[in-house]
Amino acid sequence: MAIPPEIIQPQSLNDYLEIMSKAVFQSGMSWKVVENKWPGIQEAFQGFDIKTVANFHKKDLDDLTQDKRVIRNYKKLSAIISNAQRMLELEEEHGTFQEYLHSQDGFDATLKMIRKDF
Repeated sequence: MAIPPEIIQPQSLNDYLEIMSKAVFQSGMSWKVVENKWPGIQEAFQGFDIKTVANFHKKDLDDLTQDKRVIRNYKKLSAIISNAQRMLELEEEHGTFQEYLHSQDGFDATLKMIRKDF
């Protein structure tokens, strides 16, 4: 029997970035592949330190596409960097990322907003 992926309980903006990044990588892939590579992905993304990831440049992205520790999909890697930048913007706009998440009424509205913003 397969063990499901670990559930991450967000405590900080870095945790939210990690959760979203895991979802990006798992899209269209087996969660087992993602889980097996996760320690290397965490290392390559500097522990998902949001300010560090948000400041990755084109060269950093190019380096990631050659890094065997990660799933080397350019669009997914680029999305993670873009998501980090957007999360910082939303935190500044709303005070906290949690306030952004709670700015809608109900799960469906929040999910729709997240899909639009990310």
